[in-house]
Amino acid sequence: MGVDDVTLEEFTFTRWEPTDWSLILDPTDDSAPLPVAGYIPYSGTTGPKGHDAPVTYLPGLSNDGTTVVLDGVPIGEAISAYDVADKIVVVDVPLPEISLSSLREQFYFVNDSIPETLAPTLFTGLLAVPQIHAALETQNAAGMVGILPFGPDAANNLYAPFEGVVADLPGLYVDQFTGRQLKQELATAGGTLPGRLRLEATVDEQATARNIVGVIPAPTDRELVLCTHTDGTNANEDNGPVAILALAEYFRQLPRGRRPVTIRVILTGGHFARHNAGLRAYLDDHKDEVKENVLAAIELEHLGALE
Repeated sequence: MGVDDVTLEEFTFTRWEPTDWSLILDPTDDSAPLPVAGYIPYSGTTGPKGHDAPVTYLPGLSNDGTTVVLDGVPIGEAISAYDVADKIVVVDVPLPEISLSSLREQFYFVNDSIPETLAPTLFTGLLAVPQIHAALETQNAAGMVGILPFGPDAANNLYAPFEGVVADLPGLYVDQFTGRQLKQELATAGGTLPGRLRLEATVDEQATARNIVGVIPAPTDRELVLCTHTDGTNANEDNGPVAILALAEYFRQLPRGRRPVTIRVILTGGHFARHNAGLRAYLDDHKDEVKENVLAAIELEHLGALE
């Protein structure tokens, strides 16, 4: 595409990679597993045998803004009053509303009306999961099952949240229909049933990946950075490189003397690893030149999203 000085810059990160998972109520040799939508990334591992423990439902979760509350109290403070130790805890994942008022004055260009709040969506629900998971982990729960308020089309294979830090509370997701069935069976049994949660995963604390870096030079060393990640889970999540390649092609066709600034293209990996591992590695390795030369950076992703 005409980008000069293309380099591959290796970095390390912790890779948590799931291999198999299942959820069974009242496990016996002929017990059929429940339909599972997916796993909570980096939540831990049970090993091949899984965790056998009582399954219980924890009601009363809601939101106060973006804070998950349990019977009106922030869950981190309230959870110690509940008996969840050594249990597989089933919870409804609540959907918070996000205030946009603090962002309105920072927008440079608006082509439509902006609501006061971001209505509850799949994305806002992801803000709740880390809070619930962390609270249950502090109380030594054996596992977590999050009921997503969506059908299988939206719930299946959901990869979220993106904390990228290996925890010690294996967790799975089910869709709203399986969740309804699960809660009914627990209620019929008086609130608790034996269960088995299995989440097998491997952990590599020295996994490697690469950033791709290229330069379209101009008469000045001052730079505009075009950046995006290359490890999204779907086309909408990871369509930034397409736009950046198109922009690079445009600037490449301009004579060098007509380029107002040097264009630096950075395509990073490790987007879902801790602290955006690829971008963080680049900034750590090039912090002096970034401070000296970069005028602005544009991060392109999620192009064409409708919400």
